[in-house]
Amino acid sequence: MTKRRSFSDNFKATVALEALRGDKTAQEIAAKHNIHPTQVTTWKRQAIDGLTGVFSDKVRKAEDNEAEVKELHAKIGKLAVETDFFVIRAEAMSPNERKAMINRDHTDLSLTSQCKLLKISRSSLYYVPVGVNAETLELMNEIDRVFTKYPFFGSRQIAA
Repeated sequence: MTKRRSFSDNFKATVALEALRGDKTAQEIAAKHNIHPTQVTTWKRQAIDGLTGVFSDKVRKAEDNEAEVKELHAKIGKLAVETDFFVIRAEAMSPNERKAMINRDHTDLSLTSQCKLLKISRSSLYYVPVGVNAETLELMNEIDRVFTKYPFFGSRQIAA
């Protein structure tokens, strides 16, 4: 199978200009340049469509956009540095201090994104520790008494 031919922009422009002049038919131009006639008409149509852009303000707008893009890139870089600084400072804090920094009523940052920035598990926000009831506390004290009296007992003997 042969490799597909590709044509340079200059070649396409030359063929399209010949077709726009109207001196020769698309068939004659195609035969001269050894290409298919539909390709000539396609390039001619693209050239006509592209001519409207030559006289428009798109070029000036593109230059303005480039300046705006540079400004936005600078802003993104600054924000990235600030975020890195914030994350490094937050990592030095304890998890409880970081949890205290979370604002549940923040309109711009969701809880998920706040947790990501502070490197906290989101489930830890919703976890409410279960307190020790009196029965469990009494059982723990009894286990301590048995263990201090018989330190050689294992868990099976203490439970029995």
